[in-house]
Amino acid sequence: MICFIENKKKQTSKWITKDFRTNKLSEQNKGSNERETMSEFYKFFSHKQCEYFPCHKTDDPDNFNCLFCFCPLYLKGAECGGNFRYTEKGAKDCSQCMFPHERKNYTKMMEKLRQK
Repeated sequence: MICFIENKKKQTSKWITKDFRTNKLSEQNKGSNERETMSEFYKFFSHKQCEYFPCHKTDDPDNFNCLFCFCPLYLKGAECGGNFRYTEKGAKDCSQCMFPHERKNYTKMMEKLRQK
């Protein structure tokens, strides 16, 4: 989690970051070069304590992204772009789809969500 705090009386500002893995807080002054690297944290979340983790078969559990636990592209039907199939009863089966769970696909997911 990243927060921006601005103190107008002291004319200072800083970024406060909480690392949920270690539960530690860190601070960086506004304009710090480290802020650019830290801004990538919101794109990935792995919930390894979840009883369903991983919910899809993977060879790389360390890069399994749980951010889109319920795929927001599901309702796009055949336009979702993922690896899915329809069952005999017409239900969409996404059990073989890793697209929303790959760390590298955050930007692609956001682009697809913006499409009409």
